[in-house]
Amino acid sequence: MSGAGRGASRATLADRPARLAPAGRLRPCDPEQAAERFLVLLSGPLEARSGPGTRRVPAAELHGLADAAVDTCLRAYGSD
Repeated sequence: MSGAGRGASRATLADRPARLAPAGRLRPCDPEQAAERFLVLLSGPLEARSGPGTRRVPAAELHGLADAAVDTCLRAYGSD
């Protein structure tokens, strides 16, 4: 993904914590920072498994990576 694409993804993802934190669904946080950390939790393991980009990652493995990233973020930012 290009730098511009990553920036757009981060901005789109930052919208979620920006709306969910004031509603009490997430702990107060910097939305941009939360989005960036989520993207790192997705991209780091994906690059490690894809070699980077030289091996196709099976769909089930992609779902597992996404589930793990969501779980980690909810543990970090989820409201009690």
